[in-house]
Amino acid sequence: MDGNVLIAIICGVLAIIGIVALIARPRRNGEQAPPPPPPVRYKATLFNNGVPVRTFRGLSGSPSESGLYVHVEGDQHYTVMGGCFILEPIDAATNSPRTPKSKYKVTLYDAGNIIREWYVEQASPSKSGLYLLPEGAKEYTIVGGTFLMEPLT
Repeated sequence: MDGNVLIAIICGVLAIIGIVALIARPRRNGEQAPPPPPPVRYKATLFNNGVPVRTFRGLSGSPSESGLYVHVEGDQHYTVMGGCFILEPIDAATNSPRTPKSKYKVTLYDAGNIIREWYVEQASPSKSGLYLLPEGAKEYTIVGGTFLMEPLT
């Protein structure tokens, strides 16, 4: 066997070993794992004929005149709800009893059915929904659909 052929074979084997080593290399100590997903902060519920039809766990929510945009957990795009909905913090109480600080009674209706009632310190209607701040809450609950906001005396 010619010496040049032997050198070519050795160089070829070393090149293959080098390529395999690059492909199969372990993660370096300085490389970071991907960040954890953001926490779920909201629960969005859509109602039809007085009955909840879908509930989503959301990272964020944004009401508009065209509906409620919810960034649903595990999804890259927004889900849009129209009609009767409630967007509330994930840890929100399902009832808010009347207290001496309550200024409004708010009732949400769908198809003639009462969905929920709140007694709240703050309520602010807008074109995109009604913003409620139940007593002791740190974040607003937002409702869309047919509602009645009554001042308490």
